[in-house]
Amino acid sequence: MSGDGARENTILTLILSELFAKHCQKVVDKYIESEPVIICLDFLLLKQQAFRHVLYNRKTQGHWKLVAILLLCDAFTKLLLGRPHSTESYLRPDYMIYSALEWGLYINFSLALIELFITILIIIVCIRTISTEKCRPGELMRGVLLSNFGKILVIPAVLWGTNYSLIYVSLSRMFVCAANIQAIRVLSPGCHVSTCIMSVVLGHVVAMLSSIWIQNILSQVPG
Repeated sequence: MSGDGARENTILTLILSELFAKHCQKVVDKYIESEPVIICLDFLLLKQQAFRHVLYNRKTQGHWKLVAILLLCDAFTKLLLGRPHSTESYLRPDYMIYSALEWGLYINFSLALIELFITILIIIVCIRTISTEKCRPGELMRGVLLSNFGKILVIPAVLWGTNYSLIYVSLSRMFVCAANIQAIRVLSPGCHVSTCIMSVVLGHVVAMLSSIWIQNILSQVPG
């Protein structure tokens, strides 16, 4: 009986793998039976098969919660980097709690939201305009949102090593760009790599320049 049960489980796994394969246009998804920890690690390593599994074969219902967390991380990072140079080099343990009461946190949250919106908009427009393979805008938006998870990694770096915060932020942005490119390559296989790189870089550069422009306007407002 145990042998029959194992055989039935194997057959069922093959059937499920074949069904999922029809959707992502690949032969077999090796992550069907993998643990979530393995999937997350391979996702962090920017493996294309892991991205394909997450974007096609895994239904993520709470990605908007992830977006809210990413925006909060981005806003808090901007708040830390925007501190005056005369401020203490170390952070008090209760700084994260009291930062929620600062008006600057909500301004930075709005800036992070604007940056994310501009980045996604430019990437979608570029891919839909240049690429011969038309990918759905909703899938591209979801892929870019999920591949922005690298912004979480900058929080410990900024908290533990404020002397090199700008370096950590730059590395984090490079990692996010690489993850965005990998997500677009998975969602739009017919899109050339150079097109993916150009779209992602253009989206992030325009978003960053727009944020700097808005910050300069806000700094000129008396108050």
